[in-house]
Amino acid sequence: MAFLAAARPITTPLDGFLAQVGLCLACSYAILLTGFRVRRRIGLPGRCDPAEAFALDLGLGCLLVMLAMFALGVLGLFAPWAAWTLLGVLLLGPHRAFALSVTERIRILGEDKGSWTWACLLAAAAGMTLLVGLAPVTSQDALVYHLAVPAKHIEAGRLVWIDGNFFSAFPQNVEMLFTWGLLLRDDSLAQWFHWLLGAGAGLAVSGLARRIRSGAPRLLAAALFGTIPTVMLIAGWAYVDLGVVLFATLSTSLFLCWLEEPAMRWATVSAAFAGAAAGCKYTGGFQGILVAAGVLLVLLLRREPLRRALLQSALAAGVVGLVACPWWIRNSIEAGNPLYPFAFGIFGGRSWDAERAQVLSQFLAQWGGQGGLWEALSLPWRLTFSARFFSEDSFDGMVGAAFFMGAPLVVLTFLRGSMALRAGCAFALAHALFWVQTTQQVRFLLPALATGAALISASLPPPERQGTGVRVLRAGMLLACTANVVLASLHFAHHNPLPVVLGLEPRGSYLRREIPCGDYPVFEAIERTLPPDSYILLGSTGNPGFLVKRRYYADALFENRTLGAILAEAADGAAAHAALRERGFTHLLFRLENVLDGDGNRSDIPLDDQRKLMDLLNAHARLVSAAGGTYLYELLR
Repeated sequence: MAFLAAARPITTPLDGFLAQVGLCLACSYAILLTGFRVRRRIGLPGRCDPAEAFALDLGLGCLLVMLAMFALGVLGLFAPWAAWTLLGVLLLGPHRAFALSVTERIRILGEDKGSWTWACLLAAAAGMTLLVGLAPVTSQDALVYHLAVPAKHIEAGRLVWIDGNFFSAFPQNVEMLFTWGLLLRDDSLAQWFHWLLGAGAGLAVSGLARRIRSGAPRLLAAALFGTIPTVMLIAGWAYVDLGVVLFATLSTSLFLCWLEEPAMRWATVSAAFAGAAAGCKYTGGFQGILVAAGVLLVLLLRREPLRRALLQSALAAGVVGLVACPWWIRNSIEAGNPLYPFAFGIFGGRSWDAERAQVLSQFLAQWGGQGGLWEALSLPWRLTFSARFFSEDSFDGMVGAAFFMGAPLVVLTFLRGSMALRAGCAFALAHALFWVQTTQQVRFLLPALATGAALISASLPPPERQGTGVRVLRAGMLLACTANVVLASLHFAHHNPLPVVLGLEPRGSYLRREIPCGDYPVFEAIERTLPPDSYILLGSTGNPGFLVKRRYYADALFENRTLGAILAEAADGAAAHAALRERGFTHLLFRLENVLDGDGNRSDIPLDDQRKLMDLLNAHARLVSAAGGTYLYELLR
């Protein structure tokens, strides 16, 4: 300590990093401690692997924080003092008992005979994604809504309806964690929470493998999931997908626990975690359907009375709905549609119409290419060898080759496998089929892949019974996972977040080189030069609302909708300027190629209306800032 004090001029940049890491660890400890208290009180579960115990503590703790933040939002208490008070309350508990439990779990995990190579792969994936998560946010969906919506809530001090951004009506369990992180510190802490959910998902996959078969290699299961290229890409982003995976995997694991010991409390807690998944993402609700249907089917196969089977299935469905319903109730009150903006034909919805509902449905269905018999039969091959990031036709993500190698082993094991293995296969297959029928992005397939990783691990015979074929298969999967980590390493090296995380690179410098299109200087100008009472209308910019540190209005997905409507109704540029000022707008922000495009390839604004906009900009506006094709204009009085 004395030496470090003497080296203070050198270590000063680390102050922010150390404070950030300390707060991340404090929040993680508080969540785990809270989950431990709840799990001990309800006695979960009888036979519990140490990895699964960590995942259960994390899942229960996160769920309670999410519900607490929702309550604070309803009460209008989104303020830093409330966030710090919540952290203090979570830190109250049986620290000694928790420490003893953690020590015992680590001792048991340390006795695992798993290969050190799998542990090294996991450590590399975890380290790289952690550093990305501690860097400033740059991911598209986080800027548009995962963090932009919590920032709007914080600005208002409560949960608010955000006109124009239909994403704000999506279930927001994970966004409540992000809101907590933004109130406590900044966007890097918010991204940490998604990384933490990803770590919990890896632990849950390990526990699920052990629940399917006692003695299944934990590290292999965790590495198969944790080194999926898509998982490593989004783990350091403020997304919600790994929260869905954590809750869905815990739900599946506890359902298998119910199969072993048919006490209704296991099915109830399984349904509660399924409800938590539904509260993270609409597609996460499918896990709740599987749990309720699974309870009914298993009881009927066991020749239980139909009435009893229906009652227990209804109870499971009721628990799912009870945990997920806060967001459905909010949407019903705010928009008249619990599933807003979906199911418009049934419920309707505020500030929505059938045309936009159809466009949104088509937009979500465009990933993965056209459907057909050959496309369906070749799906595993295409997912393995043709999938690419940021490509609509190629699933917008990558899975890697390990699942392609390991899946046949699960198929061979299925007929002679245990009831737990067959039930796990049913859950994984159902999630995969649901994915095929919805939006074919790899992120949405992760619940099926998580269960699949556990199944592959559980299908491997014990080491003493492994023949040459199984050893070759393990070596092949190891090489496939290594290739995944190499890809992630190249991505990590290209973006190089380490200097900004350690405080050696200014935050603005990092964002200028990492924000797509190179237009971050415009957002710097907004924060630095615009008056606090500014009101900005966003045309087509990609809608990175989190970067706009002033009041703004943006249409999600339909980015030129409001601007186009004003231009269409105006007789000329002067009339359009008057209409914008009448609505209170003081500035206009847009990407030139997406708004003023004479060829009509990128802009959906008609040419006549584009001429009106050009007249407006030339005669009634002043250019404030421009960079990377993005322009900020002040509307003159």
